[in-house]
Amino acid sequence: MIPTSIQLTGFAIEVDPSPIWNWPHVRFGPKADICSAKRHVRFTPKSGHWMLSFEVKRQSKLELDMRLPLVKPASLTEQQKPLYEDMKQGIAVNFQGFANIGGDGALLGPWNPWLHEPKFGKPVWELVKTMVSKPSLPASVREVAILVTGAHFRSAYELYAHVIVAEKRGLPDDKLATIVAGQRPANLSPQESVAYDFASALVNGGVLPELTYRAAVEQFGLHGAAELSYLVGVYCLVSVTLNTFDVPVPE
Repeated sequence: MIPTSIQLTGFAIEVDPSPIWNWPHVRFGPKADICSAKRHVRFTPKSGHWMLSFEVKRQSKLELDMRLPLVKPASLTEQQKPLYEDMKQGIAVNFQGFANIGGDGALLGPWNPWLHEPKFGKPVWELVKTMVSKPSLPASVREVAILVTGAHFRSAYELYAHVIVAEKRGLPDDKLATIVAGQRPANLSPQESVAYDFASALVNGGVLPELTYRAAVEQFGLHGAAELSYLVGVYCLVSVTLNTFDVPVPE
């Protein structure tokens, strides 16, 4: 006889009573935390009974929603350890105000996918660090360009993070809401207008219009226009990373 429920400390677990080979999953009763279980089943000929045991692991809803599991510090490989430490330090310095490190030390957002693949993640992280190190563009200009890019890709985590950052850098809620909705605010400053048009033209494809490029050079200089271009490119990559792995917004 296959049992239909098992009581564990802190858990009430219902087991599908159909034949074992048809079991698609284990269902958790109302007392259960969000968790996953590995089912171990064996038949004992002597007793004629089915023996069931479970390895139950608590998981947050965030982890359950992710395509890639969070890389816990205790499970880091030798290749991942230096990248983890460098990203953790960089986050502490340059990416404050939004959730990016879990309570157990696991990195959230795009850092988790980059950590899974150090061969690709390390050079991407180096480029991100370069873009945030002593930028020449004004903070509001950078955030407008980043949000235009995130809105184009409908990248939830990017928008979540940079709306918070943009608010701290003085951009008003109505302006942010309009950009996130994919629209051009009417109250942009001259420099923000250039950043919006520049980023919008690039993410929508094709050659950047000559007038838009000239406006960027006039406002920010040749170096600033190049920086703006690379900033949009980097956040296109960030958005694609987040969308590929369906990285959720922390609750």
